[in-house]
Amino acid sequence: MHTVDLYLRVRLACHVDGLSQREAASRFGIARETVKKMLRPAKCSQSNFERHHAALRSGLCSFSRTVCTAGRFIMRSLNAV
Repeated sequence: MHTVDLYLRVRLACHVDGLSQREAASRFGIARETVKKMLRPAKCSQSNFERHHAALRSGLCSFSRTVCTAGRFIMRSLNAV
């Protein structure tokens, strides 16, 4: 498995820096076929990378319910006027 960081570096090297797939494969020490697969549009159902860090929840997650409730209360108050 390859890391997300490697995917990013390969895609930037090919799309932004203009490296060929062969040059990118040589630079990153991976097969040309792997570079070709990395440059394909991502599919949501299948990913070929792994996370090294656990996904962090946003600091606002705990407040989202409060904000939505307050927003509904304000909208009801405005509609009543």
